[in-house]
Amino acid sequence: MSISGADLAAAIDQLSKADLRKADPFRPCLNFLIGHFTFTLAILAAALASLPKKSEELAPGVAAAIGGVLAWMAISALVASVVTLLVQFLKTRYIRQNILGLHPEPWTNLALVLCVLPLLPGAVAVFFCLRVGTALLPKASLLPSLGDALRSLLF
Repeated sequence: MSISGADLAAAIDQLSKADLRKADPFRPCLNFLIGHFTFTLAILAAALASLPKKSEELAPGVAAAIGGVLAWMAISALVASVVTLLVQFLKTRYIRQNILGLHPEPWTNLALVLCVLPLLPGAVAVFFCLRVGTALLPKASLLPSLGDALRSLLF
């Protein structure tokens, strides 16, 4: 079976268009955001599952810290969802312009900056975890400040 030059060129053109749909510069950003969102939801589920049936069973400082973790992780999940939508929009725009034969700027720098946004509320939640973790230590009686929490862990 032989193939003509025109058929070969058409097949190569189809393969190159298919490759443009698969290989895009936004895939690492989307993979990161999906992983972050999954991690955030796992933390939210674990924190909610660890709450006692009666709220009176929690010490006030621990209740405040767990509330802070839940609130900031929920904000982080929301930000990750919105950023994923924006990066997906940039990816779709990039693919459509490639299919039309245009050579668009991929806006990957914007996507990378957007990927940092969900990490900020997640970092605040980590600080809440640090504070509640040190409050649960045997010699702690109140919810310590962040500086006191770091000092008690390091020394």
